[in-house]
Amino acid sequence: ASLTTLRCGIIVGPGGSSLKILINLVRRLPIMGLPSWTNSYTQPISINDVQLALTKCLEHPKKFKGSFDIGGPNIMSYKEMMRITASVLKTKLLMFSVPFIPTSFSKRWVSTFSGVSINLISPLIDSLKHDLVTSDNILQKQISKNSFTFKESLMNSIDSKGFPIRNPR
Repeated sequence: ASLTTLRCGIIVGPGGSSLKILINLVRRLPIMGLPSWTNSYTQPISINDVQLALTKCLEHPKKFKGSFDIGGPNIMSYKEMMRITASVLKTKLLMFSVPFIPTSFSKRWVSTFSGVSINLISPLIDSLKHDLVTSDNILQKQISKNSFTFKESLMNSIDSKGFPIRNPR
């Protein structure tokens, strides 16, 4: 039996914990001191594009076996994701860099203001210190033809009042 592994950074879609964290931080904190990890790069991917990748792998198991990085069309910093989120939510957001914020403080701060457990926040913040972008591969080429941008994915994941959609269906 062969094994296929798909790796990605932030998945943007209804019900997603990363999206909830992002929206709650932007909505609840009009002024943010940003730690250095917010300058790391990621390639957020729509849940729809993840589903497409999974479908392609299941339909063509011999073609897509191995390990694949997948991501959306935008390579951006977490800071840029916050800026776009604020724009979509029509919220003013003032951000400034504070490079000396300890990771332990960031974890508690994000947990408190996002309303998400520190047990979920902690490994997420630890992973954000590294750039999470795709490497060139055949599956990424297949799904990137009509993939959703971060802004489109975000807009498809919030209701008319700018709150995360909880249940996708």
